[in-house]
Formats: sequence, structure tokens, C-alpha cells
Amino acid sequence: MAYFQLTEAMILTSFEETGIDEKYYPIYAKIAKRYFEDLSKEGSNEDGQTEEDNYAISSLNLADEYITYYAKEAEKGHCEQWCDTIADKGEDDYWAYHDAYDFIENEEEKEKELSIHAKSLSDDPVFVERYIYLFKEQEENSNEMAKEYSKAFHKCIDNGKSQNYAHGYAYAVSENNYLDEYCKIFAEAYDLAKEHDKNDGKALSFGKLCTDVLDQGIYSFLKKEYLRKYHEDWQIEFYYQKICEEEEQERNRALTQDERNGIHEEIKWHMTQIRKEE
Repeated sequence: MAYFQLTEAMILTSFEETGIDEKYYPIYAKIAKRYFEDLSKEGSNEDGQTEEDNYAISSLNLADEYITYYAKEAEKGHCEQWCDTIADKGEDDYWAYHDAYDFIENEEEKEKELSIHAKSLSDDPVFVERYIYLFKEQEENSNEMAKEYSKAFHKCIDNGKSQNYAHGYAYAVSENNYLDEYCKIFAEAYDLAKEHDKNDGKALSFGKLCTDVLDQGIYSFLKKEYLRKYHEDWQIEFYYQKICEEEEQERNRALTQDERNGIHEEIKWHMTQIRKEE
């Protein structure tokens, strides 16, 4: 048996020094005794212990760290299991939180705890929704990405943009790190797709293709490739407008109506060729 024993008085004194609410004392005392028991069982140099370095002191130091994490999570409203997982790991990074989430078997309880966790980081509903999505996708930088998403979203709303446009822009900013010009075209394409009742996956795909084509500066050279995949009237009109914008940038002037009509006719010709190939 270890020469230096862990007493109730030592536990109480150590706990009081933490400054943590006394309602957590029973947990602290229990964990301190568990650490002491574990150290005593596993220890191999009992004779080398001193008044400054022994199993009792070590167990109290470990209990100090444990209760600090435990109380922090408990004050947010988390359940005992969640708090214990975080405290036992002695970390509050993404993977510790993900383990706390994974270790809960009841699905309803898991979602409740994740919601508490997300709302403890921000009271912004946009942030919370995005954070939960990224968290479940096992994105280690969920917090930073959700903050960036939320900031970009609200910037658009403040500028009078629609919610769909704002979500598209925020997605482009936080997920792809596009230049602002590309984020805007992504948002415009995403917004348009959502207006035409496309689901989120299809709207994102449409935004990505339009942005990638703009990135390469070859709208006018990818007519058939684009039109094979996107040939609804609104998609053709969107593409037509982008070709016109690109042509005007290259010529550094506005297109004449005849030039615009020519682009329209070329698109029609490509659509006819595509239908013949089908």
C-alpha cells in the first residue's frame, strides 16, 4: 500500500481550491479516489514517493483537470455521459466532442447533445445549422468553417440578397475558397437553380459547373458540354447571359443586338446537334 494516503480532508481542500461550484464536489471526490486507486494498483515505485510527488497529489491533480472540463460542459446543459467523455479525455477539441457524440447510443439523445454543443458556440441559427452539418461530416475545422459560412451569409442578407443566394455564396466561400467573383457566380447559379425547384445537391452541382467554367474563362468554348447537361430554358438563358458578359469583357464594350442574336442562334444550333446525337 502507498505510504502517502488520500484523505477526505485532502480531497475537500483540493476541491475548494479549484473554485468550482460545490455541487460538483461528489463527482470530484469520486474521481479523485478512482485515480488514486488506479495509480496505487499500477504504480511500481512506491518507495520513491515524496511529500511533493506521490499518488495522492497526482490523483488530485488529475481530478482538478477532470472536474474543470466536466463542470464546463455540465454548465452548458450537457448530460453526464457527454461531460464524462470530455473530462476523461482532458480535451475540448473537435475529436473529443465527436467521441462524446458517438459514445451516446440513443439517437434522440445524441442529437439533443449535439444541438446543445453547437448552440454553446453561437446563438446564430445559420451557424448552428452549418456547424451541425459539418460536424456530422467529420470536418475537423467545423467551427471555423461554420463561422466563415455565417459571416458570408449575413453579408449577403445585409446587401439585400435572397436567402438562397446567401447560402450559395456562403457555401462557395467556406467550402471552396473561390475568389469573390467566383463566389458570386456560384451564388447566382445556386439561387437560380433553387428558384426552379432543384434540390440542394443539384443546385450545388449547377453552381460548381458554372463557377469552374468561369474560372477557366471558356464559357463560349463549352457550349455543347454545358448544353448536354443543362438544357432547360432557364439554364440556356443563364448560359446565354454569361456568354454575353464574357464577350463584352473581352471586347471592352456592350454587344450589339445583332451580336446577341448571333449568340442565341449559335446556342440553338448546338441544341439541334445535341438532339440529333441522342
